[in-house]
Amino acid sequence: MMKDRLPALIAVFMLLGLVAITWWAADYAERAFPVEPEITENQDPDAWSGVFTMLQANEQALPVTRLDGTKMRHYPHDGSYEIEDPQLISQRPDSPRVIASSKTAWAYNNMSLIHMLGEGHVHRFPTNDSKALDITSEKLIVHPDEDIIETDEPAVVIQGDSRLVGEGMKYNNNTRKLEVYANSGVRIAPKDMPSSNSNTN
Repeated sequence: MMKDRLPALIAVFMLLGLVAITWWAADYAERAFPVEPEITENQDPDAWSGVFTMLQANEQALPVTRLDGTKMRHYPHDGSYEIEDPQLISQRPDSPRVIASSKTAWAYNNMSLIHMLGEGHVHRFPTNDSKALDITSEKLIVHPDEDIIETDEPAVVIQGDSRLVGEGMKYNNNTRKLEVYANSGVRIAPKDMPSSNSNTN
């Protein structure tokens, strides 16, 4: 009877031994070759500066956009720039001069998109056929290459004796076209905002 069970017992002991050896080998490998911890994306700035000025020139090497600030930090994980006390000046030869400012700003895509946040203010200087234009909003989205400023938040637009309040606006400095959305509290003086230069919805 014992002879009949002997092969089965030997197989069981061999299997247990194989399991023990496998467990020991796995434990040894884990201790001998520690697994690298998961690398998390670093979101700390890799470059910064104090007071700075950045200039963008056109094909004729004339400066058309100037960005000033008191501090700037660059974040490598998304290529963005955080800017304190930003002031953006558009001074293209064929367009009115525009100055935009806010408390802080975030610039993306090599400065081709700038979000100006907190006490945003835009001042477009007067032209031969229109008075100065002022826009205030807590958020301004600036496209320097297209010379366009817009917002999807409440905005107040003042030109001469005209005043518009809307839930969002868009101003194209190339075409001088202003769009103010969902107007409320509108006071328009036709002499200040010719219909050819403004559009309200």
